Amino acid sequence: MEDFDLLAFEVREAAGEIGLSSLRKIAAHIGVDHTLILGIVTYKRRPTPETVTKLADGLGRDRAHWLRLAGYSVVPSEILGDRVRESPAPYSAGRRVTLDPKRFEEALRASGRLSEEDIETVISLIKEAADQGA
Repeated sequence: MEDFDLLAFEVREAAGEIGLSSLRKIAAHIGVDHTLILGIVTYKRRPTPETVTKLADGLGRDRAHWLRLAGYSVVPSEILGDRVRESPAPYSAGRRVTLDPKRFEEALRASGRLSEEDIETVISLIKEAADQGA
């Protein structure tokens, strides 16, 4: 199952858990047009970061997790400073940003946005990529 498929599945599941049985009810609950929800749950439309955030908040789910499922990278702004905008950006292949792994790890831990397991995974991936790029 692709990440975007998983987002559609999780949207339907979360809506059902709080008694929202139709696309119109989901849309009304979070304040968007029902055709937008239809596009997401039928895998025909990739939602914007703003829509994903509304969905996550309205359905009581984790924003960062759903943004990742929709294909957006989520890096706390305190890690990259002024190198990125505050809003999430689509994954960009080939774009290379060099970061100090220690500083990155400290910022991840300080943000309080990720679990310890997620932090360890991110740090492991950074070290692996650094080893391959050296």
